[in-house]
Amino acid sequence: TGLHEPFAVDRALAAAAGDPRALFYVCGPDALNAVAAEGLQAAGVPAAHIVVEHFSAAESPAPPEQGYPATFQRRGLLLTRRRRIHTRPGETLLAAAERAGLTIASDCRQGTCGRCRAELLRGEVVMDEPNSLGVADVRAGRILTCVARPLTPVTVSWRS
Repeated sequence: TGLHEPFAVDRALAAAAGDPRALFYVCGPDALNAVAAEGLQAAGVPAAHIVVEHFSAAESPAPPEQGYPATFQRRGLLLTRRRRIHTRPGETLLAAAERAGLTIASDCRQGTCGRCRAELLRGEVVMDEPNSLGVADVRAGRILTCVARPLTPVTVSWRS
């Protein structure tokens, strides 16, 4: 029996809970920490043996105080269509595109799914964290339009 089986984990936890030298470290969002600590105490672990580390997501940067021109380039099979609009202060590029009648695929609207990924061809944006871009995406100039807010005039390109 490996530790991946639920009963093996329960047995290992019960055995460790009885060891007066064992310390249990819990790290995660507050709700997860509370449930884990309660579960450990219910298993007989003294509160003094439970070390909880709290973390929270980084604060989102302050939204830009003004809007900027944004050029959207939609690349299709045969041609590229361009549309220039002006973003509103603090508006995401996805919201600006939708307001202008453009369709950029999106699901989560919080930077998690990556579906609204686009290339930033020109300009600078600030993005809320956390988001689903990897290091290679960032190096390639990719952004997530659902959490990207322009800091300068921008040109954004996405494939339809």
